[in-house]
Amino acid sequence: MRYEYHNPTLQSIFGYTDHIHQDATQFSVKEGIVQFIWNRNEQCVPLQVDELRLDLQANQIITTTFFQKVQFLENPLPLTAIVFNKPFYCLIDHDSEIGCNGILFFGTQDIPII
Repeated sequence: MRYEYHNPTLQSIFGYTDHIHQDATQFSVKEGIVQFIWNRNEQCVPLQVDELRLDLQANQIITTTFFQKVQFLENPLPLTAIVFNKPFYCLIDHDSEIGCNGILFFGTQDIPII
């Protein structure tokens, strides 16, 4: 299942998919995307984020930004993802008031794992 809300006027996007590996290229906005990637499987799923190989354990969630390159390894199981861009989650010119650059996406050097 893939769902997308896209506001062309604001150039904002919010999307949901049960299989990000298959659906990533089908969203209308492909650049500037941040995402939650959730392993809802019972097995771990191998990923590569930039140069770091990661075994996403069952029920773990990672967050990635548009600065990172995510690769799906070894014929992956489906991963659920919530994707959106800055115009969707952050009021334009109000970063200091609502804290868009928080620890989940841009506030750490490590990949946040929930």
